[in-house]
Amino acid sequence: MIDQYKHQQLRIGLVSPQQISAWAKKILPNGEVVGEVTKPYTFHYKTNKPEKSGLFCERIFGPIKSGICACGNYRVIGNKKDDKQFCEQCGVEFVDSRIRRYQMGYIKLACPIPNEKLSFHSIEWGCPESDMSLGPSNMKLRIMGVFNTPK
Repeated sequence: MIDQYKHQQLRIGLVSPQQISAWAKKILPNGEVVGEVTKPYTFHYKTNKPEKSGLFCERIFGPIKSGICACGNYRVIGNKKDDKQFCEQCGVEFVDSRIRRYQMGYIKLACPIPNEKLSFHSIEWGCPESDMSLGPSNMKLRIMGVFNTPK
């Protein structure tokens, strides 16, 4: 893919927690902002449907079945990307269910947690209430075996 556009370099960096939450948030037509996972539940044990604001929430990640919302309403999925249709009752967008693979959600934590595949040196792991940012000036990053180069 890189050769297709004749790029000469690739830059890999860390994303701030604010940028992750900005990527994950979406605004419904009624003005409500969704994207934050607030409940640790996955499915309701009686109905076997995803819990609202849970880890498999249809409002955050998209519908389980294409064109069918959480309350059972059905709409034909259009090809236009500008024409977004949402269910007025449950707030689920009428899109293809494959969007669940790409749609992001976020969990708000007291401190940012780095990926376990990254090894950080010279970081203070304390999390003061006033400043919870991991700035690039106070860390050195070493990627441990993430990219295997052929020999």
